[in-house]
Amino acid sequence: METSSPTTTSTPKEDSLVPSPANELSRLRNEVQRLQGLIGPSEESYRKLQLDVLGARDAAIAAEAELGYVQGQVVSLETQLFQIRRDYYRIQKLQLDVLGARDAAIAAEAELGYVQGQVVSLETQLFQIRRDYYRIQRIAAKLVHPRLRGPIRQALSIVRRVLSGLGR
Repeated sequence: METSSPTTTSTPKEDSLVPSPANELSRLRNEVQRLQGLIGPSEESYRKLQLDVLGARDAAIAAEAELGYVQGQVVSLETQLFQIRRDYYRIQKLQLDVLGARDAAIAAEAELGYVQGQVVSLETQLFQIRRDYYRIQRIAAKLVHPRLRGPIRQALSIVRRVLSGLGR
C-alpha cells in the first residue's frame, strides 16, 4: 500500500492573496482618508482653531487690560470731580459770606469760573472715556471668540454701571 502524502505547491492565485507592501500601504492610506472624512476636521484645521482660540484669548486679555486702565481713569476722574465739587460748594459759601465785600465777590466769581471750567473739562474727559469704552466694546466684540464674549460682556457691564453712576 502506498500512501501518498499531500504536497503543498504554491500557485499564482495563492501568492496574490498575500498583499504586497505597496498595496498594503495604499490600502491603509485610503482607509485613513475615509476615517478622517467620517471623523471631521483634520489636524491642521484643529491647529488653526487652536490658534484662533489663543488669538481670541490674547485679544480678550488685552481688552481686559484696557478696561482696567479705563476703570482706573474713571476712579481718578471721580476723585477729581468730587474735589472740584467740594471746592465749588466752598466757593459758593464764601460768596454768600462775603456778599457785601466787592473784592471778595469778584475773586470768588473768578474762582467759580475756574472751577466751572474744571468741571466742564472733567465732563469732557469723562465723555472721551465713555467714547473709548464703547470703541473698545465694539472692537472686543469683533476680536473675541464667541465662548469668551460672556465674561467680557460681564466686565463691560460693570464698567457701564460705573460710568452711568458718574453721569448723575
